[in-house]
Amino acid sequence: MMERWQLGLVTPMSATISTFAKTDGSWWTAVEAMWQRVSVAAENDRLDFHHDRFGRSEQASGPATAVPASPWDKRPPSSLFRAPGTTA
Repeated sequence: MMERWQLGLVTPMSATISTFAKTDGSWWTAVEAMWQRVSVAAENDRLDFHHDRFGRSEQASGPATAVPASPWDKRPPSSLFRAPGTTA
């Protein structure tokens, strides 16, 4: 898969989501440091739908740079794994 990616034969889900990628008409996902083919047809259709949606969206162009995109952007990284209002 990595060789195909380097040759430009792989299309990632979007500019910011590279854990799902399509090559040879099939979607693949990164699982435990390996690439695994998504074999369920309905899941492939859903991935195609979202890939098309991300291609038309500002979301596909990467993180917002002018203003924070969400309240999460304003929180320090160390607090992202704690519930709001807790200290530990």
